[in-house]
Amino acid sequence: MSLWVDAQQPSCLNELDYHPDITHRLQRIAKTSGEGNVTSENGFPHLLFTGPIGAGKRTRVSALLRDLYQSNLTEQKRLRLEYKSVKINDSKTIEVTVLSSPYHIELNLSEVGSTNDRVVIMTLIREIAESTSISTKVIVGDQNEDSKDVAVRPSFRVLVLHQVELLSRGAQQALRRTMEKYVKSCRLILIASGGSGTGRIIAPIRSRCLEIRVPAPNDYEIEELLLRTLRTQGEAADKAAASLIPTILDQAGGDLRKALLLLESYWRNDKQAIEFPWKMALQNICQKIKKEQTPKQLSDLRTNVYDLLQSCVPGEIIIKEVCLHFCACMSVRKGSDDAISETVRAAAEYERNIHLGTRAVVHVEAFFATLMSILKKFNLELR
Repeated sequence: MSLWVDAQQPSCLNELDYHPDITHRLQRIAKTSGEGNVTSENGFPHLLFTGPIGAGKRTRVSALLRDLYQSNLTEQKRLRLEYKSVKINDSKTIEVTVLSSPYHIELNLSEVGSTNDRVVIMTLIREIAESTSISTKVIVGDQNEDSKDVAVRPSFRVLVLHQVELLSRGAQQALRRTMEKYVKSCRLILIASGGSGTGRIIAPIRSRCLEIRVPAPNDYEIEELLLRTLRTQGEAADKAAASLIPTILDQAGGDLRKALLLLESYWRNDKQAIEFPWKMALQNICQKIKKEQTPKQLSDLRTNVYDLLQSCVPGEIIIKEVCLHFCACMSVRKGSDDAISETVRAAAEYERNIHLGTRAVVHVEAFFATLMSILKKFNLELR
């Protein structure tokens, strides 16, 4: 039995629900793609998908690939998980996990690391360039009918890179050089996660890609999808929608995937609210900072930060959630505008430093120290 979020995922562009303008644009790209380079009239360009988390970027990429190659990439016999060994140097070889089909390869850059990403990306692109096939004609529709639509399946393969904002600067520069070198046999689809993801991508890469921004769906669109999902579960589930959906919309914050996961969690938990352990840990950190702003307290918080990082909670999320919590607490106090401004500025600075450095715990701890100094400076006693 699959999760509701996977069962409701569209498999082609025609099944997408919201942002019809983006869907129509992707349909034109899939329909007019063919032989040629990026600048040709019928060429398939390199694509850069941007937008907030949970807006539907990955779903649209999967649907685009399915329409482009006139094949169901979700079939078990076509889509497979592979472990590729990549030789970094004479004494070091790493193993990366990729999702592949005869037409594409997907890689999440969070698994690679900033020290090895350049070699891994170049290895995958060379592998794609050496294994491309000639273009083929496929029949679309019923083969028994007299009238058949014939489509040309492109000869190039596609490399999909998730969380491309995590690429080091050296890897991005190397990627920029190879984007044009192997353009006849390989196309790139880059997916940047989060609203500020494109700011970390160098301008030469952005200028060589067609950027498609996918905004988050509004509350009405999310509510319609949640109601439809509940209707598929039966009449009893549909009647419970009125009590579940307002809470889910408030917690999801425009993240459709999170909304569907929350809906299923609430329903299977007898409509009881679920406290996420990592959020409870962050609330505990905030309470400790409010209670005491001393070097000893800062040292004690390091253990909590290590626990969150080992639980796969990114340092950026820790800084963001703590910043939002304290800004909300400060906003109810008169004359706290300067304190809020300094808190947001510090959060932005240390979030940036996380991507420039190698140890997230150092920058998270530095943000906590700055936050404590702000509370001391403005003499804020928060509860």
